Amino acid sequence: EEGRALFAEKKYLEAAEKLEEAADRWPDSPLAEDALFLRAESLFFADEYPEAQDTYGALLKEYKNSRHLDTVTKRLFAIGKYWEEMYFRDPHWPVTPNFTDGTRPRFDTFGRALRAFETIRLEDPTGPLADDSMMAIATAYFRRGRYEDAAIFYDLLRTEYPESEHQAKAHLLGLKSKLRSYQGEYYDATPLRDAEEIADQTLRQFRHQLGPDAGLVRESRRRIGTFMGKQSGEI
Repeated sequence: EEGRALFAEKKYLEAAEKLEEAADRWPDSPLAEDALFLRAESLFFADEYPEAQDTYGALLKEYKNSRHLDTVTKRLFAIGKYWEEMYFRDPHWPVTPNFTDGTRPRFDTFGRALRAFETIRLEDPTGPLADDSMMAIATAYFRRGRYEDAAIFYDLLRTEYPESEHQAKAHLLGLKSKLRSYQGEYYDATPLRDAEEIADQTLRQFRHQLGPDAGLVRESRRRIGTFMGKQSGEI
């Protein structure tokens, strides 16, 4: 109750201390679940995002299907997006330490953002933010230039969440990821064959949603077909 009162007064760091003590004293109880959740909320509103992420994660690990799951996934998604944008504004090596900004992890801002999205995907795979998290992971990798990783998650999104609002964009960016991960005629042609299939699916299912990108997909499909035909003829 002391922790709740401090939280209501917006004394978030003081509240977090009390709530941590409550969770430690009464483990494996509804009180501990609520205390962990409210402690994470206190840290979130105190802008202590790394510790908040850790506490949300501990809550979900300890209490599967927690009654606080919907709020926790919203918080983790917000933290992940904040860190993703922070990283792309100021890219840095994962081992470069942060000693001054409490909103940012000590190390590896990009990796911690991905972990936030991944926690949502694993702990709430049928929830409202599961496909958003998958899309966020894929697009973060795409922005980073890690096209093979991006392609994996665009593939997962297309197959595991067929009703997602991100389907058209996942097809388009998945196509681009496959093309950019292809290393040339002396390497494995699997990405190119996958790109050909995705291009066909994209034009068949989403041609009216693509706008100017429809021309890009058609041209990519034509070039892939020409190249694959050439390779087949050579064989």
